[in-house]
Amino acid sequence: DYRPVQERMGLNRYFTPTVGNEITTEAGHFNAFPLDPKDRVPLHDSKDVAAIVKDARDKGAKAVILNHPRWPNHAEGPYGLCDLDHATGESLGADMPHPYDALEVINSQTEEKEPMMLVRDWFALMNRGIGVTAVGSSDSHTVGGVVGQGRTYLRSSTDDPAAIDVDEAARNLVAGRSSISMGIFVDVRCSARSVMGELLPASELTEAPLRARVAAPSWVRPRKLELYVNGSRCQEIALAPEEDAPFDATFELALPARGQDAWVCVVVTGDPVDAPFWPQVNAYTLAVSNPVWIDADADGICASPRAHAEALLSRMGSTMDVESFEAIMKRVDGPTVVMLVHLATTRGEPKAHLLEAAHRRAGAYPELETYLRSLEERQLDPITGD
Repeated sequence: DYRPVQERMGLNRYFTPTVGNEITTEAGHFNAFPLDPKDRVPLHDSKDVAAIVKDARDKGAKAVILNHPRWPNHAEGPYGLCDLDHATGESLGADMPHPYDALEVINSQTEEKEPMMLVRDWFALMNRGIGVTAVGSSDSHTVGGVVGQGRTYLRSSTDDPAAIDVDEAARNLVAGRSSISMGIFVDVRCSARSVMGELLPASELTEAPLRARVAAPSWVRPRKLELYVNGSRCQEIALAPEEDAPFDATFELALPARGQDAWVCVVVTGDPVDAPFWPQVNAYTLAVSNPVWIDADADGICASPRAHAEALLSRMGSTMDVESFEAIMKRVDGPTVVMLVHLATTRGEPKAHLLEAAHRRAGAYPELETYLRSLEERQLDPITGD
């Protein structure tokens, strides 16, 4: 609890402290806040993720985060042990529940050579319908760890650093009203307001399109903006920052015309920083928005690709001919097609004919092509997993 020290040093006007805990367990590391410093420490000698998260909540935590899910390496981190499938969001190894609120997709003290690796983990969970939000962290445990290099920008009702509402901050983190950064800032806006974490009717976007604001200081050079819809890349914009000048520009986002519920995310990547004042573990800069949820059918929710696929299959009933299956594949996006194929072949339908139909459509959907190739590489039977 830094509050007594903050008070003695006369630093109250500079920041709002809160007490939290990095809960170190054999099932992974979890950040939880706010907590009472007089309370017992959270459950940490357990491998039960659900029990660990529940105990933190019982002790008052309003936000629980899974930290660095691929640490200490891709095989031994939580997502390595469960072998998280990027196509379906399911565990191909040991089963792992996901009761936490948020997931670290940027950790500036953990080596991750592929900037999209953790982002792809997160995309997979959202496509499965697991609504965790994204956060960034500097994980600054030591003097050598640069404070604030990885960070989360949260929406706030005040810009006074001494008057931040901790409960509001936790609510906005859980709701995804936030943006994740390592040197670059991104915000997704509609009608002159930030809409990350919000559910928008598709009709609103016909009058006021989504826009992405990208900003960076003079010593960071953002190079590429990518728009992802349901985890599928739909737009790429090359960025051209001036040398030794700050960057601040807004770009209109081109959403695909397909009329289904979808979540929208913007990723910005940039050059690494080689200056000694900002030593980096990873050779890139990065920004990731939390999603904007698009309600295409005006039912008040944004159905995930898996939920959308389940609804389509349910309407088809107990009989499923190949022609009907191919027809519905043509009406949805690539991630939903993957879920259609996955669910149809694992629920006992005559898989050979459905897989043949999927292979015929693979050229139209890169995600489906990747999924089918992964089945072949693992030589898996989609029904039994053998």
